[in-house]
Amino acid sequence: MHRRAGFGIYPQQLAALTSIEDALDQLLNPKESFILKSAVSLPDNWRSLSSRQRQVLAKQAREVSVTLGGKWIEEMSTTDDVLSEKMTLFWHGHFACVITNRPDFGVSLNNTMRKHALGNFRRLTKAVARESAMLNYLNNTQNKKGSPNENFARELMELFTIGRDNYTENDIKEAARAFTGWGHYPTGEFVLRGSQHDFGSKTFFGKTANFNGDDIIDILCDDNRTADFIAGKLFKFFVADEPNSQQIKALSSVLFANDYEIRPTLKYLFSADWFYNYAGSKIKSPVELIVGLNRAYNVNYHGSRSLIFLQRSLSQHLFRPPNVAGWPGGKKWIDSSTMAFRMRVPAIVLNKGIIAWNVKDEPDEMVAMKTEYRDKVKKRVKDRINIEVNWASVTKRWGSISPEQYVKLHLPEERSAMANKMIAQSRTDLASLASTVLSLPEYQLC
Repeated sequence: MHRRAGFGIYPQQLAALTSIEDALDQLLNPKESFILKSAVSLPDNWRSLSSRQRQVLAKQAREVSVTLGGKWIEEMSTTDDVLSEKMTLFWHGHFACVITNRPDFGVSLNNTMRKHALGNFRRLTKAVARESAMLNYLNNTQNKKGSPNENFARELMELFTIGRDNYTENDIKEAARAFTGWGHYPTGEFVLRGSQHDFGSKTFFGKTANFNGDDIIDILCDDNRTADFIAGKLFKFFVADEPNSQQIKALSSVLFANDYEIRPTLKYLFSADWFYNYAGSKIKSPVELIVGLNRAYNVNYHGSRSLIFLQRSLSQHLFRPPNVAGWPGGKKWIDSSTMAFRMRVPAIVLNKGIIAWNVKDEPDEMVAMKTEYRDKVKKRVKDRINIEVNWASVTKRWGSISPEQYVKLHLPEERSAMANKMIAQSRTDLASLASTVLSLPEYQLC
């Protein structure tokens, strides 16, 4: 469960759990979560600054926006509130928004998603619709009475709530009118500009009234097709890359019956017998891969460059989704060009790029030759990727775990014959096991 509901688990954490119900209670009723912070925000008098001052602030903002994803990964790697962060990651892809020159706007949106991560989807959607990052990204700051911009209204239906082919072009036009005048102050706070808002009657989904943006979201959520759409995305995120219509419908029914409360919906999901039949059916996202390694092995990144490199190389740079649809996920994570690199990521993070299969009873001469070669490679890699792992503290954290227990915590039950052979022939110290097990294709699954 922790491989999919969280980012993995190590023996000390596992030993403290008494049952699945105990694990669920800890996941669903977490301690207070952290708040992501931005190092740069533009002052109220931004527009009155000199051209040079604005250029300096804009450069700082762009630099911070690039490193923001790494900062969040570092927080995900240490927090006890793992399910809230996993759900914040889910909403980050669902309400996808590119952040460039206003990292403070991106941080505000991220913290809003975290605040509602295990709360209510209806309230979350209304809150997101008021966020300066989203208002800018989908052009709602340009949405005015008499000249409506339909971009946000379209994506609200197609990508955020009810899904494609469940609305008409007229529904988009009328919804756009309901969001006219929704904007923000230069500092990011939401404002409804009455002179730009259309207070006229609107017809949406067969209903006619003086609807505003909140009314549109309520009408969409009152339609169980929105629950179906969200349940399908939750299934893909937590369960498997291939959908199961019957199980998605059951999940949707729970979500709709609970008026879009996420906590009871996830409790149903993680308690379902069929959830555990899907072990090894989901390809880890790059962020899940990186955070899982960080949490288990106390990884220390010196500076932001290494985390930026990993995110970009794996095609999941947080706060920089490819488009408003977010990252496609599933098999899209892996192709002929990315698979080899993904399998090297554990070695890059834990062992300076060396994938070392440490075979039992290997001759001393061979061990010496390998060691000399690896030391040279590690030195070259360190010049580009400055990552350290304190294996003494890692070994203490993992304790005297048996090879069988270690493999069970990291890999699905079904493995290839080659994988089983490599595991059986590997040395049993923790570093050797990690070098072997984490480089296997099966480690890419959860």
